[in-house]
Amino acid sequence: MKSTVLLLAALFAVGLVCRSQTTWSDYRYITAGLKDDLDKGKKPESQGYYLTRIGNMVTVPGDQGNKRSFQLYSFKNGESFRGHAIYCYETANRGFYFYLCIPTANAPAEIWDKYAYDLSRLDREWHYLISLAFSQITAKKY
Repeated sequence: MKSTVLLLAALFAVGLVCRSQTTWSDYRYITAGLKDDLDKGKKPESQGYYLTRIGNMVTVPGDQGNKRSFQLYSFKNGESFRGHAIYCYETANRGFYFYLCIPTANAPAEIWDKYAYDLSRLDREWHYLISLAFSQITAKKY
């Protein structure tokens, strides 16, 4: 009986960790596949992903009169929470936009390294917007 309870507790704990972890597939979909799907008129749901908007879109003035905006989302693959996505949009460059993926805390270190690399390639204004996104998450302003 004691070993059965321990086994069930262990399986439950493993299930919680495994189902809520950002995978490489999730990361690649948010950072590349999602934009590609949307540009082709496909919905993320067709790939099993569900995005839920958090808060309102935030816009700040950028260089030379253009504007940069972001919208924060949580995303799931099926029923499992997989992290947060940040939609980044710029009015200059014909509406250039991209997505960043904020991995879950228990995602593999390699995914966090890739996220850090992706952030390091952005300019100061994008860093400002991403700081606002983190502020919204931290303040739970949604």
